[in-house]
Amino acid sequence: MDRKRTALAFTSLGHFSNDFSSLLFPVLITYFLTVPGISILFLGVMAFMYNILSGLLGVPVSRMADRSEAEGRLMAIGILVIGASAVIFASVFFYPQFAYLLIFAGTFVFGFGRAFYHPIGASILQKEYGPDKSPEVMGVNGSFGSIGRAIMPTVLIAAVGFAGLFNGMLLIAYFYFVCGIAIFFGLRRIRRTARSTGKRKGGKRIASGKEGFRRYYSFLAVFVGIVFVRSMFIEGVMTFTPEYVIGLFGSEVLMGILLTVGFFAAIFGQLFFGVVTSRKGGLFGFSVSAVLALAAFVLFMLSGKLFIMDVISYAIFVFGAFNGFPVLLGYVGQVVPAEYSTRANSLVWNIGNTVGGSAGIGVFTILLYYVAIGTSMWVMVALALVSALMLPLLAWAARDL
Repeated sequence: MDRKRTALAFTSLGHFSNDFSSLLFPVLITYFLTVPGISILFLGVMAFMYNILSGLLGVPVSRMADRSEAEGRLMAIGILVIGASAVIFASVFFYPQFAYLLIFAGTFVFGFGRAFYHPIGASILQKEYGPDKSPEVMGVNGSFGSIGRAIMPTVLIAAVGFAGLFNGMLLIAYFYFVCGIAIFFGLRRIRRTARSTGKRKGGKRIASGKEGFRRYYSFLAVFVGIVFVRSMFIEGVMTFTPEYVIGLFGSEVLMGILLTVGFFAAIFGQLFFGVVTSRKGGLFGFSVSAVLALAAFVLFMLSGKLFIMDVISYAIFVFGAFNGFPVLLGYVGQVVPAEYSTRANSLVWNIGNTVGGSAGIGVFTILLYYVAIGTSMWVMVALALVSALMLPLLAWAARDL
């Protein structure tokens, strides 16, 4: 297997295994609540904490990766750390008397492990495929992440049903250890390559060896700001959609159908917007995906109890919203030179996308103390509108790059 295919294959395994963990903690909440004395409030705080940790720790991790010639090994470490967190979470069911301490420790380790993949995986593909081809390839890579996220709840429930809570979680941990080891050896020969000459889409390509990262501060500040507000909307509504749908229909089965269709729509969204970003440029891809997600969610809210329309509009929303890997990081690769890519990726993904999403969950939770869930959804829609209106600022910030 040649170098490019090796990079794609093992970063795709990394994306699959990393995003397989996206719903790990939310599903585990159901099982943690079976442990005597565990509070739902405590678990909610832990869910908020691991997202914040993942976002904030991603920046120093990415600085380390930018200075390293072994990004693949760092990616493997992140996957192995997630495996270690699964062992700690499993221990909750073996030592329930230490449940609070173990959940706290596991959450910290889990958040640290999830800080690695996205900026590093994007950086490897950007350097191997170049700024014009990499978004399309990242769409293929991202689809594996969407598959992992879609099947995770079923796999975890099956593992627990087959082997019990403790042993079932250990099976999940073993899966991560195997993936981490495979990635470690699969990417061990992948080294940094700078592809920083030639023309960029969405701006002029310039030789970057003598230029500092400071040149891209304005662009990144605007991009991170827009992504932050947009992610507040996406994560806020995604987190509380199950409760909203149950309130509409009083059926967990219908809620499950809607979410399942939505998750699988994300697979095709990654592929489609990866191609769009490669061929039309990152600004176009990001703008179309943002406006599509906003319009589809407004339709979802207006559909009321028309279930078929709810499913269709929600699937279109997820199609437009969950394509951040090829769109957000693909756009970064088209503007920021390769030697700064991991650092820039971390600012956009970890601060803009992850911390922004956590802020959205926090704002939505506070809103629920004062207004109904439907009204809270409309407040999130207003945030999405604000982020869409900020898009011209992004074109302005990238004009001279």
